Amino acid sequence: MPLTLLVPPARAQAPTVAVTPADPLTLCAGGSQTLTATATASLAGVSYTWSNGATGPSISVDQPGLYQATATTASGTAYSNVVTVNAPPPVKVQVSPDPLVLPFGGSQTLTATATMLGFNVGGSGLDNSVNKVLVQPDGKVLVGGYFTSYNGNAAAPDNLLRLNADGSLDTSFNPGGTGVGGTVSALALQPDGKIVVGGFLRVYNGNAAAPDMVLRLNADGSLDATFNPGGSGFDNGVRALALQADGRILVGGGFSSYNGNVAAPDFLLRLNANGSLDTSFNNGRASANSNVYDLAVQPDGKALVAGNFTGYNGSLTAPDYIMRLYADGSLDTGFNSGGTGISGDGRPGNTYVSALAVQADGRILLGGVFLSYNGNAAAPDYLLRLNPDGGLDASFNNGGAGFNEGVFTLAAQPDGKVLVGGYFTDYNSATAPDYVLRLNANGTLDTGFNAGGTGTDAYVNSLALQPDGRVLAGGWFASYNGNAAAPDNLVRLNADGSLHHLDQALPGATFVFNPGASSGSNRTVSTAGSYAAIATDPTTGCHYGSNAVVVTVQQALATVPAALTQQIKLYPNPCRTSTFVELPASLGHQAVTATLLDAVGRAVRTVSLPAQGSTAHQLDLRDLSSGVYALCLRTSAGTVVKKLLID
Repeated sequence: MPLTLLVPPARAQAPTVAVTPADPLTLCAGGSQTLTATATASLAGVSYTWSNGATGPSISVDQPGLYQATATTASGTAYSNVVTVNAPPPVKVQVSPDPLVLPFGGSQTLTATATMLGFNVGGSGLDNSVNKVLVQPDGKVLVGGYFTSYNGNAAAPDNLLRLNADGSLDTSFNPGGTGVGGTVSALALQPDGKIVVGGFLRVYNGNAAAPDMVLRLNADGSLDATFNPGGSGFDNGVRALALQADGRILVGGGFSSYNGNVAAPDFLLRLNANGSLDTSFNNGRASANSNVYDLAVQPDGKALVAGNFTGYNGSLTAPDYIMRLYADGSLDTGFNSGGTGISGDGRPGNTYVSALAVQADGRILLGGVFLSYNGNAAAPDYLLRLNPDGGLDASFNNGGAGFNEGVFTLAAQPDGKVLVGGYFTDYNSATAPDYVLRLNANGTLDTGFNAGGTGTDAYVNSLALQPDGRVLAGGWFASYNGNAAAPDNLVRLNADGSLHHLDQALPGATFVFNPGASSGSNRTVSTAGSYAAIATDPTTGCHYGSNAVVVTVQQALATVPAALTQQIKLYPNPCRTSTFVELPASLGHQAVTATLLDAVGRAVRTVSLPAQGSTAHQLDLRDLSSGVYALCLRTSAGTVVKKLLID
């Protein structure tokens, strides 16, 4: 019989999708940015849905935010990378003097300044500890912890609030709400603007029916009732949250049940986007054998898990305290293959990994309390770096001893440098800023960060890097570099580590005045009109408008004869709190308008002097600054101008 060759049908190709441009973008006020999603080449029938509800392969965005595309075909669904579109830092442009009154025929110079607003200028900060700080793309800052007031305002929501980019309280977030009943330890911002909150919490805005330990808020801070509706939540605290590209949520902590289901995986599980338990994760099996403290999802979808566990799925062969999972929750045995993981001094509970950060090149930073890796005691203490395969990166802090105390938080900069916060007071057995510092890409101390500074006076729990290179540091401290005027428990640092609690001039700002499109920070005006300036930030290219200064010009004065002017007496002159005006009888038979102008021509006081013949009129000059003034008297015979000195 002839041989028949059976050819299996071609398998439908599942899509992949990417959004470009992929790098974090800065969106200037009034501007827009086009984002384009591209699915696997040659796939037919692809439809695109964006996280903001838009459809189609390209969208134009005019608001800061997180943007992600979902590509759908008959063969499946794929989720793109998340693109961050950031707002520029807040800048105030001021033109002065404002307003301006010019004498007839005179001129005056207007001056424009551009100021980067300091963070919480003059504020006292939070009354207790900050555990987590998250910067939104619009520049607003989510703050979670264990506190009950902000800048002395006890009406601020407890334990979770949002600040404006300048550090002032954002009263549009959870307005009138009492906040979280409990401690907030973890925050995650979804592409749709909703906020996942984790911690040791049982009440939100007085509502004890809110799910325990993990809940989700709408962008305005109200409770999202569509998340785990009717569910009781976890039985113990949540320490870590991580979002996957498909919207599902990895949760780590110290729990052993979810929604009353004790069969749910202990210490680490995954929730569906609606808050229900995802039983497909790790095939629903038992998970870690002890607490999970931090989570990080790699660009390839694999998940790094850190804590104080020594086993996974009932097996003790998984590396201790740090492991990597595939997207489905199964153990990635290629990560640190054959390695034992982290170890410490042997005391129970005194060894753990509490902080993870994945660098752009795929290498992995680990911070916590530990003394060796894979049995190698020469590895740096409390902070080390792994290669993408989980092996120790010996090029990082090569030969260095590391920190003398625990590392609680890490932030990887785009240039490879590493921000570190914790409870340490030296690095590599040498003096370094306390509790927060920066390392070079090779792990050596960056001595240009907070050069000569002492750091905070107590521990730092959370670091958040802003797009402009500034850094938010939250924790439990009352001063920075010995400056007790710094806000308590949450500060912003400049890129060089100096405190950013005061307004600062925008470096390199350029100005254009209108009308006239004249360049420069000064503009001499001699005609009436409305004048304003536009400042440009050379770093972002964004433009910022100023206040509009209204310039008026006094009319030409019809003066009285000199002989009559001499008959008008002004005494005492100089004076302090008052002076007298004495008019001759020929000018005192009707009311006279008296206007006092300051040295730049602004009217500072105008009064009507009633008709009273030659009887002297007293002018009240209280609350006026010392200086030279011009007193303009509009009489029936014309205008008289008298010079007046106020001491």
